[in-house]
Amino acid sequence: MSLPSLSLLLSFASPFANKVMKSARYLDIPLEYIEEAPYDSTERLLSANPLSKVPALLIGAWPDGGSPEPQTIFDSAVICHTLEQLAQQVGRSQELLPARGPGRWRALRDEALCDGISEAALLLTIEGRRPPEQQSESWQERWQAAIWRGLADLDQRQDEIAAGAALPRIALGAALDYLDLRHADRIDWRSRHPALEALALRP
Repeated sequence: MSLPSLSLLLSFASPFANKVMKSARYLDIPLEYIEEAPYDSTERLLSANPLSKVPALLIGAWPDGGSPEPQTIFDSAVICHTLEQLAQQVGRSQELLPARGPGRWRALRDEALCDGISEAALLLTIEGRRPPEQQSESWQERWQAAIWRGLADLDQRQDEIAAGAALPRIALGAALDYLDLRHADRIDWRSRHPALEALALRP
């Protein structure tokens, strides 16, 4: 069985798009990249996601059976889980998450934790683009504190996470990449948590 055509609407700076791209490479699934600026709310993006957010995955019709209708999927976690199912349907051996049980629950929790770090970092970016007189120092402090707590939790459990599923480590790699891209001046995570560099998975 062959894969359907898969197109990813994305902003290359997005940590969530980065997470999906890394996951697709890990699963050896080819994606077409279509860059979209979420704030432009183009017709193509809105038809894929009425929230005007990236990433969004466009799934074409299966070439040799399966779902006959194209579909759209959004939210990075949902997209990654969908890509894993697609990979399994065509016989790929790589897995992002355990199939069931406590191992899966722990992996989903850690994926959500890494996504939360990315979300807090993204909110910091957005707040920093507001006029200085409109920026909230208290919110910026809150988001930075959340990032540091999340990184500390991952660092404390690095052996457990390293022995676990791939997706949390991929999500961590995407979060760290984004911190380097947008917040290297204020969140020097390497000085406090250098072990996270090796823990992150960057296919």
